[in-house]
Amino acid sequence: MDILSGEEALLAASDLVFKKMRVDSRFSKFWAFADFPEFEVHVRRFLKGAFGGAEWPELRVTDDVIANYDGLADALVDALDRPLALGTDVMSEAFNLLTTDMSDDERVLFFLERIEEIATAHADIAVTESNEATSQRASETAEDPDVVEAEESAIREAMQNSIVATEALAQDINVLAFEELLLPEAQINAAQDGWRLFLSTSSSQEMAGEAIYSALFEGAPSLQALFTTPRAVQAMRFLTCFSSFVEALSDPARLHTFVDTIGLRHLHLDVTIPRVVIFRDAILDLFSVELGEKFSQQAMDGWKTLLNYVGGAIIFVKTNYSERITLIFTSWKTANAKSTKESGSEEQGSGPKGKGSGDKTSRFKNMVVIRYKKTDNRASESDQVGQEHAQDGDDKTLAGGVPTTYPEMFAFNSAVMGFNDKKWMKEVLDCFHNIVTNVSNSARLQEECDVLALRISRVAKGSVNFADYKSCMLATLRAILPKDWSTSHEVAWSWLWENVERVLMKTMGKPPKWQDSLTKFYASLTEETKFEMRADIYARFFVGAPAGQDYFKQSNTYLHIIADKIMEMTLEIYATPVQMVDEISALGLRHVGYGIPTELFGPFVSACVEMLNTCTKDECVIDAFRWSLGLVSQMLTRTIQEGSTIVMKAITTNNSKLLRKAIS
Repeated sequence: MDILSGEEALLAASDLVFKKMRVDSRFSKFWAFADFPEFEVHVRRFLKGAFGGAEWPELRVTDDVIANYDGLADALVDALDRPLALGTDVMSEAFNLLTTDMSDDERVLFFLERIEEIATAHADIAVTESNEATSQRASETAEDPDVVEAEESAIREAMQNSIVATEALAQDINVLAFEELLLPEAQINAAQDGWRLFLSTSSSQEMAGEAIYSALFEGAPSLQALFTTPRAVQAMRFLTCFSSFVEALSDPARLHTFVDTIGLRHLHLDVTIPRVVIFRDAILDLFSVELGEKFSQQAMDGWKTLLNYVGGAIIFVKTNYSERITLIFTSWKTANAKSTKESGSEEQGSGPKGKGSGDKTSRFKNMVVIRYKKTDNRASESDQVGQEHAQDGDDKTLAGGVPTTYPEMFAFNSAVMGFNDKKWMKEVLDCFHNIVTNVSNSARLQEECDVLALRISRVAKGSVNFADYKSCMLATLRAILPKDWSTSHEVAWSWLWENVERVLMKTMGKPPKWQDSLTKFYASLTEETKFEMRADIYARFFVGAPAGQDYFKQSNTYLHIIADKIMEMTLEIYATPVQMVDEISALGLRHVGYGIPTELFGPFVSACVEMLNTCTKDECVIDAFRWSLGLVSQMLTRTIQEGSTIVMKAITTNNSKLLRKAIS
């Protein structure tokens, strides 16, 4: 294990404690209903006491850190024998006692003192080695003190710049470069065979995804805080990603593209080398347990290299692509600021007779509207001729009325480039601002791309060539930012759209099929079956999240109405995505007033998906339901989080003091 400090050391130590307890027979009966994320929080809070709540110093986190585990476990057993509050997580509450009522227990103090001793010993060794090295350099360069100072400065700078790289190389994780992964053919075949064997051990894809999810978050609960997506949805995402990776092992360029997209999705997460190691080891342990001797050493090496590659690439993308993202933000802001400024000047310059520049711009806008407007088949021939004359007349005004906003310039360029018949480009244009401004927020970017895929599926006829939008987009940005545009801008914006395109392509073509399957499935249900499905949702939800009962105190009739509405939304979002986005946003704001914790959405979605799995074996129906419900849940969660302002919180808690403070 590498030398760690701060949160990374605390994280690694908490995982060691958790793994030890998971195999301790004294606690096995308590894990069935344990809240792992909450328990992990209490473990970390307890371990912080090792240094009086201060940040952990540098130390080597190995099993020696928890050498006094037996005493700690005995203390926890005593804590479990004490009366605990009803309705709480037993393990979490018991561990919390170790930091409160039992903080003076000798066994607890002995455990924490051992950690302090290891840190002190490591510090002493480091000081000794540093002094010896300094003395040696001083003796070698005693005649020239400037050399000593220069060397020490260079060493400090090198250590600062390469600490991450050193830790990564120790784990065979490359964070300094992101190149194509070339594996021996034997390792590729073994890794792919191992993956197929793992899938064959599960009764369904859902069970395989659930096995991966459980292995990750039960073996390393500290990782669960990074993934807020509902369990049923996240489990399938893991499965899909792993399948894409292992299938692309024989095509390095394709694998590089997949991993690049994954890196973009993880920009908002704090991915570190220790977390990559924890993730990698959890997956390898899962394969070893499930496959046994069938998981060969070649397969082990192949998967280890693959997971190291993905983890290192995610860290590399976050570190090195930040400049691209900054360039995208600044250039987009400049373009919009310029548009706003020029729009304001046009309003001031337009006189009552319409002879100012505003009049020319308005004529250009009319031309744009006409170009995008669909010709009514029922219109008279004279009307169509009139429209053509209007277009010709407005074309002549271009010399005096140049478009200044991105939408106007894009409309003009698309008309010139012959893209007027591509209605899907208008859908992209409507969503483009949200996509650009959320490029560093992978969860929101995924949400915007999912909604865009639904919108495109409603208007696109035949195949969609996203390269057309890219060419028109770049032409538009070059025209709006002629002085600022550079090769770096070209690379950054091309990179953005290529990643967006890859995200869209994962969903393109599926929504119509999903909608048809879900429609037929709902139509086949009897009222009795629907009633049983609704009841099953709440039964599963209240078992998985007992706290949810405090927020569903309505009558059974009303609860069934809520469940019915949820099922309707999973279908309506395919049919009317634009309208549903507005309705879901409004619903989310109402939930802010209700004070609903967003942590409950994940268990509720999982309960719904589990219920559906018992009602049908049609993979298309299950995928359609899971995908749309996951999207609805994600939108609701985001709306609640964004709407939970200090004013809304004061209103929800009915606290006049907080309200006055919020509006002051």
